[in-house]
Amino acid sequence: MDNNPADDVPFTSREAAEHFRVARSTIRQWVRRYRIEPAGSVLAGNGQPAPTYRFGDLVRAERLTRTSKRGGRPRVDRLSPARDRL
Repeated sequence: MDNNPADDVPFTSREAAEHFRVARSTIRQWVRRYRIEPAGSVLAGNGQPAPTYRFGDLVRAERLTRTSKRGGRPRVDRLSPARDRL
């Protein structure tokens, strides 16, 4: 798999929800369902740390979600190589 520099761009759940046009709860579901590891954290507006996630991991989760909605079987293990690169 080619390492695209854009894959490493950090997104908060709020930014990811806006980008993918889904609810923040959907992003949290992807994180749980596809075992996406936080890539870091930033200070949120309330002064609390907010986890960030790699854009590439979020894109793969979104694709897996589309696959499962079409009747395909999502393969959770497909996200494992991305976590190994961290």
